[in-house]
Amino acid sequence: MTETIGKVILCYNIAEKHKEAKDALLDMGYFDDFWIFKKEKIYNLTEDTLWHPKKRVSDATKDIKAICNRLDIALLKSVAVLAANEIDAYNGEIHHTNEIVKKEEVLQK
Repeated sequence: MTETIGKVILCYNIAEKHKEAKDALLDMGYFDDFWIFKKEKIYNLTEDTLWHPKKRVSDATKDIKAICNRLDIALLKSVAVLAANEIDAYNGEIHHTNEIVKKEEVLQK
């Protein structure tokens, strides 16, 4: 069976080196926030949750395992799921609309 490539949400739990692990995932094309164009708002995800616009769920799991291995830290648990196009969210902090354009350009590459 072929795995779908799409928007994948990755949640993971580690005990240390949070910034290093997150930065490594960001460098691999993951995002720690998302935006809803109709509402023109950017939402920040929780600390150990990121998403990737074009990934297989198994590859997202491989990514976090490889990063933990490289950083010599234990991966306590993780889950990667294929996201639907429907989304609803609440976030206390709203950013400026001009950041949305930059994010949209990244996704179109």
